[in-house]
Amino acid sequence: MERPVDNGEISLWLLLGERLGDNAQIRALAGHIGIPYEEKYLRFNWFYHVPNFIKGPSLLTLSREGSSPLTKPWPDVVIMCGRKSVPVALWIKKKSGGRTKIIALGRPRAPIALFDLVVTTPQYRLPPSKNVVELLAPLSGVEKEDLAHGRRMLGPELGDLPKPLIAVLAGGDTSTSQFDPVAADRLGRLASAYARSRGGSLLVSTSPRTNPRAASALIDAITVTSKIHRWTPDKAQPNPYIGFLALADEVIVTCDSASMMSDACMAQKPVLLFDVPMKARNIAIAIQHKLYRMIEDSEARGEEPSAAGRFLRSLAYYGILTPPRNMSRLYGQVVANHKAVWLVDACVNMDTYVPPDPSGVFDGLENVVMKIRSIVAHDKTAAGKDAVHQSAD
Repeated sequence: MERPVDNGEISLWLLLGERLGDNAQIRALAGHIGIPYEEKYLRFNWFYHVPNFIKGPSLLTLSREGSSPLTKPWPDVVIMCGRKSVPVALWIKKKSGGRTKIIALGRPRAPIALFDLVVTTPQYRLPPSKNVVELLAPLSGVEKEDLAHGRRMLGPELGDLPKPLIAVLAGGDTSTSQFDPVAADRLGRLASAYARSRGGSLLVSTSPRTNPRAASALIDAITVTSKIHRWTPDKAQPNPYIGFLALADEVIVTCDSASMMSDACMAQKPVLLFDVPMKARNIAIAIQHKLYRMIEDSEARGEEPSAAGRFLRSLAYYGILTPPRNMSRLYGQVVANHKAVWLVDACVNMDTYVPPDPSGVFDGLENVVMKIRSIVAHDKTAAGKDAVHQSAD
């Protein structure tokens, strides 16, 4: 049986994929754990479409070309995000004789019991379990050094703009929302009205996901002093995203990307949310959303879940049915805790507007790190006792 090498330190692998946002969350958690780690890059083939509860521990989804080699000594802990890395993480755990602990971020779309800890957020609606921790918002990969660098790079260029500086960070279409020219025009008008009422200026940045027509509509609707960056793949034009975050006094983000909200909170800037219109749902998804809303409403009232509710929770727990993502649930909880406000509310109620306080968004992170260390320490202690007994025998 192959086991991790025990040198007294926790060995850690990060299973990184193709999604930059997922990778940023993985690295952020690893940074808070505060131990050296190895990054393992994974590239996947078409087989990843098969549901995880069918595949089990496997490398069948892994494309050997472009993926890092996975060889012993096996780590004490792997951190992964999303569903694609699940079979690989389970394979590593199997090769280690069950010693490797799996920390999953987001929604793994697999039986919850397979993971030592799942760190999730409200939009994923995972069923309650002793190995599930729900944070208020996703982890951010933005660090103090990044912000300091951005401040140095853009500070002189933006020094003459009227204060306060209000960043506008625009995303784009997702599978459930549509940031089209109509929405972009509305964002430009609202952001301009807000900046005008504050006597400030806008720092506007589109992103790789912003539709060109939506980008044009947003830029055309800006009617106040502004610094505008229209995203381009041209590497000669550096992305001012971090610099805008560092220098802004407040940040407006579109509600298609939870990571932009988390980045702004990590930078300790008041966040204003622009609600992006939802796409039409198919009947099956709409029914699931309605059922889950009924379950969540009854739980909020302290009532016992119905038989249908218990059945749906069981399907989610065993990885058979993935609850539909509900971004409104995430933003609703953030607003309810006054960690962000809706842009339209701030514009309408300017006389009574109280800036949100982003501190405390990541308060649960310390508890997560303690749980991870406790899980590994317990296993190492048990392994040490086993070794003593085997010597005595």
